Amino acid sequence: MDFSSQRASTTSAPSASQCKYQVFLSFRGIDTRRSFTAHLYDRLWFRSITTFRDDNELERGTTISPNLLRAIEESWFAIVILSPNFASSIWCLDEVSKIVECMKIDTILPVFYDVDPSDVRKQMGTFAEAFNKHKKNFKKEKEKVQRWRDALTKVGNIAGWTSKDRDESDLIKEIVEEVCNKVYPTIFTLPGSTAKLGGMDFRVKKIELLLDREAKDVRFIGIWGAGGTGKTTAARLVYDRISHHFDVSYFLPNVREVYATHGLIHLQKRLLSPFLKERVNEVWDVDRGTTLTKHCLCNKKVLLVIDDVDQLNQLQILAGKKDWFGMGSRIIITTRKEPLLIEHHIEERYELLRLQDNEDFRPQRRDQPKGDPKLEMCENRIIITTRKEPLLIEHHIEERYELLRLQDNEDFRPQRRDQPKGDPKLEMCENLVCKGGPKLRLEWAPA
Repeated sequence: MDFSSQRASTTSAPSASQCKYQVFLSFRGIDTRRSFTAHLYDRLWFRSITTFRDDNELERGTTISPNLLRAIEESWFAIVILSPNFASSIWCLDEVSKIVECMKIDTILPVFYDVDPSDVRKQMGTFAEAFNKHKKNFKKEKEKVQRWRDALTKVGNIAGWTSKDRDESDLIKEIVEEVCNKVYPTIFTLPGSTAKLGGMDFRVKKIELLLDREAKDVRFIGIWGAGGTGKTTAARLVYDRISHHFDVSYFLPNVREVYATHGLIHLQKRLLSPFLKERVNEVWDVDRGTTLTKHCLCNKKVLLVIDDVDQLNQLQILAGKKDWFGMGSRIIITTRKEPLLIEHHIEERYELLRLQDNEDFRPQRRDQPKGDPKLEMCENRIIITTRKEPLLIEHHIEERYELLRLQDNEDFRPQRRDQPKGDPKLEMCENLVCKGGPKLRLEWAPA
């Protein structure tokens, strides 16, 4: 599909980080609710695409229209399923008008379901019949009717999909693949962050080479290293970049901590809950959980990340053998203990080290002014203090930058008991932090 980059309106569209939903589905219920739309919705959620569909998201007894309009404003993409009776619904016409008003053209994805695109563009066929009725019913609201027409004309001019002479399952697969390619990140950023993690580039690329996603075998990859070196961060970045290429993807975090608190059965339930849903309570012991894991995953192309493993039995129970997974599956394990990976016969292992002196792990924010020597000095001080451990650097520079802002008339300097007084360099850093650029607070230890 080729989408124009032209804006649909001067109304500002939400950025990805501001969106509550990744996709908004607009459709005519009597045409596709229980068929095409239902199958598309299920497949989008199966691929971890957060999707809004009115009958699943709205509470009973609420006024639907304002909630729908808000959902459109809070969505990144809109899939508009244009079916024969679409234009007969005032609801659908209001939806598509709102979509055109507040979204970019390249985030509107039309599906011409049993209709010709020219019928939508020119309001012909069943669309003409619908508008003949609207013209009579809205004699005093000609502007509204014209707004509906304009919206359909714009959407009808966007390159989309047509269902004519297409197998429905193939069409849905193609739509979902296109949405996944648009939604999932292509740069090295943490979820919810505006900072590009430059120092992780090489590490992530190295892991992707070891994964060799095009190979048809089942492959286990072990990422190991000391605490704080960014193992989980690297695994998460890889997961976010490639998960949409798999039938099933799941990130199981904090295994060491969860195991110590709740045990193996709880971890098995977390892994199986997307497949078993309310039947997850059938996992009453470890053996039952193992049997169900193999049964659910053996015929699927799986991407599974098992994060922070510290005991061999965790690997044996959660990801026992290659024949538990379908061809093309990739299992990523992060741990501080390389011997666990060796004992589990994981041949592809990658040691994640602290950053070297010639590497620059400075989170590059999109809204950060470039070339500020004072800000660079502050960042250098943080990097030295954190001993080049990526997670700590990210914590100090990015999270505090983003979350803890100050007003112009506020002066927030953390007073540490062990902080040397009268250090002019430290004082200059604090002044910059408290007063310069976006207002922020940093908490750090002296170098």
